[in-house]
Order: sequence, then structure tokens, then C-alpha cells
Amino acid sequence: MRFVILAKSTLAHQSGGHEINLSHLCAGLSARRHEIAVVTTAHPDGVRREQAGGVDVHYVDAPGGRYSRAWWEESARSVRTLHARAPVDGVLAMSLSGYGYGRHERTRLGVPLTSWLTGDYLGVLRNAWANTRIPAELPSFLVKAFPEWLVLYRRWFRGALASSDHLVTDCAYPADRLAREFRMPRTKFSVIHSGTDTTLFRPDPVRGRLTREKLGLPLDAPVLLMVSVLTRQKGADVALDALRLVLRRRADAFLVVVGGGPEREPLRRRVEAEGLAGRVRLLGPLSNPDLPACYNGADLFVLPTLRVEGFPWVIAEALASGVPVIASAIGGIPSAVDHEITGVLVPPGKAVALAEACLGLLEDTSRRRAMAAAACARALTEFNREVMVERWLGHLSRLASVSEVSR
Repeated sequence: MRFVILAKSTLAHQSGGHEINLSHLCAGLSARRHEIAVVTTAHPDGVRREQAGGVDVHYVDAPGGRYSRAWWEESARSVRTLHARAPVDGVLAMSLSGYGYGRHERTRLGVPLTSWLTGDYLGVLRNAWANTRIPAELPSFLVKAFPEWLVLYRRWFRGALASSDHLVTDCAYPADRLAREFRMPRTKFSVIHSGTDTTLFRPDPVRGRLTREKLGLPLDAPVLLMVSVLTRQKGADVALDALRLVLRRRADAFLVVVGGGPEREPLRRRVEAEGLAGRVRLLGPLSNPDLPACYNGADLFVLPTLRVEGFPWVIAEALASGVPVIASAIGGIPSAVDHEITGVLVPPGKAVALAEACLGLLEDTSRRRAMAAAACARALTEFNREVMVERWLGHLSRLASVSEVSR
């Protein structure tokens, strides 16, 4: 079969969960001998077209990594051109990337459109507000973020949802929210969990010991790990507050933070100012092949996010690595973390609750090991890349068959 995937960003633009998911799906479909073309925004280095892992990637004349009028027009035109060369069986749009195709070409071409959504409309505003932490930033929120949400995002969400033949989310939370927000039948939504590479992310004690030696961490010391883009809404400051509380009872504890972003430098300055440099390792952003070793070297994974999101990619990686997760009970996270089975859910922004959850597991080895085993088992059956690809292939094939019959 032949599919076109629309995405405003790929791994050529940034390395986020959505982009990694896209990469895994493309690789899986291509390996199963399906023809895949990805249409995306301008490449940072000006590349116009390339073959990547058997996938044909087209970079159009539209500002890189963001929605714009040029993107809506060029993406729709690209689908029309590709379909004219050889019939396309289905179009998959990452998030709202299919707005232009749905509006301009879906009815004319008759090629079914599925949109893969990871968040809801109100969540866009809540996340913008979570990034507004000081009075000086309030004017920017009121002048830019709020009007953009009120006018543009509502139009984009409504248009993308209405023109899609079906909608897929990575957990039930955004599906339930979107169905209510836009008064759509819940039956138009399906859930397909994100899937990580469980051959890469897996328990590996030897690799864990080597990681600790490399980072100067004692083999018997408690190690907390956070992997995230460092923005205010991701809660790295909450993790640091929690570490200070943990150190009162476990003075040998460490916090390892992996990720870059605008809050990395402020976080580094705070670590220095509070005398925590000996207890915190700020590693910066790491490539996907380098991440598994960090999980293997950790006792617990913490994600104290304030952001309302669907299924955080890093949780799947931690679970697959056999690391219990302590995360905020917000958005779709409760669908990824089984409370008291594969991890612990805590209120967002509450450092005391985060610290108590960490200490409870650090001081109960048998409970922590049971959670680690359950985490790994859940990842293998639910958050596995191969499982995700098979579910997507089944969905796209069914939609294409229904569309073919109705033509």
C-alpha cells in the first residue's frame, strides 16, 4: 500500500516524542514493504528531498517546524501531486498537519485522512499559561498566546477534526477531551499507544554500572533520573526541590537530568547557588542511542511535569528499561503509569509528594523491584514499537478498504 504522512516537523527539525513516533512508524511500515512519502516543512539546511530508511521525504517551501498558510497550501499541493503520480491509499497527518489537505483536497481526491493527535484544544492554553511564571511575561501571554489560541488554534483544531475520516490519539485522555470540546462522537476516535524500541530500551545492569562509573556515581547510591526538554512547564525546578527533601533522609542521593532547553542554564545556576553541584548531573540533550544507558543507571524515573499532554514518550522508555516511574497525575500520564503497580502518581507541582514517593520506593527494595518487573512487562505488551506499527497498519488498511468500496 502507499501512504503519505504530513508532519510539520521531523527528526530533521527537532527530537521530540512526536518526531520519534513518526520515525518508528515510517521505519515499521517501510520494513513491511509499504511505500511511504513524508511531506514536511523546510529543512534547516535547505535540503529539498531525501531518502531516509526507505522513506521518501519531501521538504516544502514553508517555515520550518511550524504551522503557516504556506504549509497548509504546500502540503495539500504535495498530496495532490503524489496522488497524480501513483494512487495514494491513505493520508496520515501528525497533530494538526492535515488541516490544509482536509480543507482543500480531501473531498476532491477521495483519499482518506487520519489525524494523529496527542493533545486537546484547551490543553494548548493551559500549557501556554504554565510557561507564564512571572508578571513580566503576562503581557506576552495576553497579546500573543491567548489570541493565537482563541482564533488560530480553534480554527485549526475544528478544521482538522471535521475533515478527518478518523482520529487517533495515543491515550484516552485527549480523545475524551476533544470529543467534548468539539461535540464530536467518541466513536470517531481510536487509541493507539506510542511504542518505543524495546530492543534498545531494556534492563541492562552491566550498562547501568558502566554509566554510574562514567558519571562518578557510587554503585549503591540512589539515583533519580529526569529526561525532558527543559522548559518551565516540565517541572525541573520541582525535581530539584524534591531532591533537597530526599537528601534530608538519603544524603547519598543523586539527580541526573538529561535534556536541553531554555531552562537548562537557569537550572544550572540554581544548582550552583544552592550548593547541589555534587548531587546533580546536568547532561544536556543526548541522542536516542545514548539514552538507554542513562535509564539503566537509574533507580527511579521522575517526571514532575506541569504540562497537560497525552502520552509522554520518555515514560515508555523508562518502563521498557525496567525503571519505576514517579510522575504527575496530569493529562494522559495516568493511562501510562499504573499507580502503585508500575510507578506512583503525584499531584503536579508538589515537591513534597514527589520526594515522599521517591523515598517510599528507595526505602522498600522489594516493592521497587516488583514495580520494575511490572513496568518492563507492560512496556513489552502495550508500549512496544512493533505493536504500535501493527495497530497502525491495521487501522490504515481498514480505512483504505472502506474508502475504496465507497468510491
